[in-house]
Amino acid sequence: ATRAQVPEDTQKAELDVAQAKANLDLNLGIVKSRKQLFAEGAIPGRDLDTAQAALVQAQAAYDTAAKHLESVRSVSREAALKSAQGQLTSAEGKMKGASAQVSYSEIHSPINGVVTDRSLFAGETAAAGKGRGEIQAIDRGRGQRRESARFRGEAVERAAGRVEVLLKRL
Repeated sequence: ATRAQVPEDTQKAELDVAQAKANLDLNLGIVKSRKQLFAEGAIPGRDLDTAQAALVQAQAAYDTAAKHLESVRSVSREAALKSAQGQLTSAEGKMKGASAQVSYSEIHSPINGVVTDRSLFAGETAAAGKGRGEIQAIDRGRGQRRESARFRGEAVERAAGRVEVLLKRL
């Protein structure tokens, strides 16, 4: 059942129960009045028997409609729970995928400094051993540049499929 059908099926089952209940109540009233008329001798026994048979049919229709409504509600609840569980699982998978993508974007330098030259920019994909850049090391004490070094990034696969880029001095 699609999302649109579940509420429609429930609403139809509820209307069927209401209609069956109204029919049952009507037949109960008819049987009651027919019993009184039969007791007074105003109608033949056949009319009372016919009314009682209609009452039995109305009771059966009501019971069937009530069980169908209960079944529809049960299935609808199970379907809703399964759908919610599926959405949760999907969202968790998307979150893990996004976390993995973020972890692949990290590059660590072997020295503290400022990037002065780079061959790759945001959004580009680096191939193993192809990315080059230059980091200018800064002396923290005096704020003067002390050393300049060129590095090559190498993609190294680690445990659990994680890839890290290691910068090596050229």
